[in-house]
Amino acid sequence: MKSKLSIFFIATLIIFIGNDGRLRGKDASPAPSNPRRIRFQITTIEEKNGQRNILSKSAVEGPPGTDFDINVDTDRFKMRAPFMTDVLNDGTLRVRTKLHTSRLFGYSSHNLPLYETDTQNQDLQLGFDEEIVLLPFGRNGGDDLLKIEITPLLSERNDDGS
Repeated sequence: MKSKLSIFFIATLIIFIGNDGRLRGKDASPAPSNPRRIRFQITTIEEKNGQRNILSKSAVEGPPGTDFDINVDTDRFKMRAPFMTDVLNDGTLRVRTKLHTSRLFGYSSHNLPLYETDTQNQDLQLGFDEEIVLLPFGRNGGDDLLKIEITPLLSERNDDGS
């Protein structure tokens, strides 16, 4: 029995290592021999009283299945959001995230900060010609609106640099 369990463990380990340490869902496409890279253009925006203020702008690039985190820490907003991505067999992109956001609501009578919090789970499926717009606290977030815009693009270069 120990021998069969050891063989199963070793085979599972070899499969796990062969998949770059990632377990893929049933809808995820197998890794092609020369995969394109995916680039995510990420912009975090604060809108207050109709004024648009870009808090951060960045890009993340990697092979299909690249995951990333967005962390915002300003005077008014704090957000932690891990993003997990997969390219599905039909060529669409699946993006999952759990947004944990808080914003300064005001101050107590003892001058202590009061925060409003929001948690959202998002599971999105989109094409590479679409953009993701996330609104922690929703559209009716008041005069203070935090917005995350993510644009996925297929990179022109392959993983091998060509």
